[in-house]
Amino acid sequence: MIKSLDINNYKGIQNFKLDNLNRINIFVGNNNSGKTSLLEAGYIGMKNNFMGCMNVLQNRNLATNSKTMETLFRNLDTNNKITIKLKTSSGFFTTDISPLTDNNVVVPVNFPNESGIQTQEDKKFMINKDGEKAFYNFAIINKGNGIIEQVVNMELKFPKGPVINISNSDSYFISPKTRMSGNFANELKDQIKSRNEKKKILEELQLFDSKIEDIIVDGMNIEVYLRGVDKPLPIQAMGAGSFTILEMASIFGREKIKNIFIDEIEDGLHIQSMEIIAKYLAKTMEQKPDLQLFITTHSTEIIKLITKHQTDKKIVTAYRIYNKNEKTQVVEYNDDLLDTLEEGWEIR
Repeated sequence: MIKSLDINNYKGIQNFKLDNLNRINIFVGNNNSGKTSLLEAGYIGMKNNFMGCMNVLQNRNLATNSKTMETLFRNLDTNNKITIKLKTSSGFFTTDISPLTDNNVVVPVNFPNESGIQTQEDKKFMINKDGEKAFYNFAIINKGNGIIEQVVNMELKFPKGPVINISNSDSYFISPKTRMSGNFANELKDQIKSRNEKKKILEELQLFDSKIEDIIVDGMNIEVYLRGVDKPLPIQAMGAGSFTILEMASIFGREKIKNIFIDEIEDGLHIQSMEIIAKYLAKTMEQKPDLQLFITTHSTEIIKLITKHQTDKKIVTAYRIYNKNEKTQVVEYNDDLLDTLEEGWEIR
């Protein structure tokens, strides 16, 4: 469990520290106040998650190249490295992100490879996690005839020995942009090969719509069979609520995942769907006492519902994030949160 988060020079955040993190942490505030950046930084900082930066860029529908990598740095200034420090139940972990200036090439160097294709060298960025390093090597391949391809390769340098799994299976990032992604469909396809896993996911979907009888996934498309209907229906056609329930049932059900980052949890949801999700979260938090959630929202209702349905309301803390004098500030609400909301707390 993450107990504190310390962020320096990540996107709009110059320096920011948040202590005493809870099991359910809900962040609210104006647009561009830094809520999503906090979630991204926590996700990137998770131990051994060397693919975190790439996933963040992909979640924002950005190409993975050196220019978009620079967008992770505050004011695009790569002279100041990004530092993310986590205090967890198992210790302290630091992640530094910086360009390798000695490997930067001001004028691209062209050289032919075996296929006669020219490669233009670009830049390297280093992800240093307590001495274990990953290098992102960005390059542009010139295939001729006006065809240019951007590529990124990863090199690993682990002094303590090789690590087979370079991605962090303990954490997962959910956002409106990832909810329809092919990656999720592919993961779900493998997951429902287990009859028990498929049964559990169907049971949660049936909370949303009792007519759902079956789910089929080919790795790209997710479809459901409804009672009395011969043909399968794309789950997207059933609205955002059904897909959100499906995604959460899938991800929350994976035993290895301990930290889940959810951006804009209420996106596209009706109040009835929010109630279903809040009840599901409550049940899951009881069943998985080592699960920790980080959530952003603009909805007072979803905060009320999440808090209302938790058996132990002390595990929920809400934070208002705002900027003052170009610094990211926070107001914390945990004691009597429901009373505070009923008194008309303005979440923005």
